[in-house]
Amino acid sequence: MMRFLVVLAASPSLMTFLLIGQGSPNCVGDPVGVANSSNATIYKTIYNAPYDEPYEAFFYNATSMQCQNYTAIGPEPYDDNVTNFFSLNETCQEECRGFNITTIYGNYSKN
Repeated sequence: MMRFLVVLAASPSLMTFLLIGQGSPNCVGDPVGVANSSNATIYKTIYNAPYDEPYEAFFYNATSMQCQNYTAIGPEPYDDNVTNFFSLNETCQEECRGFNITTIYGNYSKN
């Protein structure tokens, strides 16, 4: 049997519901399409665009528990297999805020 505790955290502009024990798999992984990286993964899309134009993207750093910006290159990778890529800081915050290196993968206890 799994037990979940719902915690309500209030901030001036946002209410957050957090299920204790539930991880956030969309916030795990290295930043995607990092400019100035020889091993950057660049995802191709059907859209014609200048893939060499840099832009600001965000990823979640579970160690610091912060969303961080970086310079990305290539099309924005919206694919089911892509994790830890956000085009907006607000989206990163909504998906990832509050998780740390231990809880981001899920922390279930069985009784």
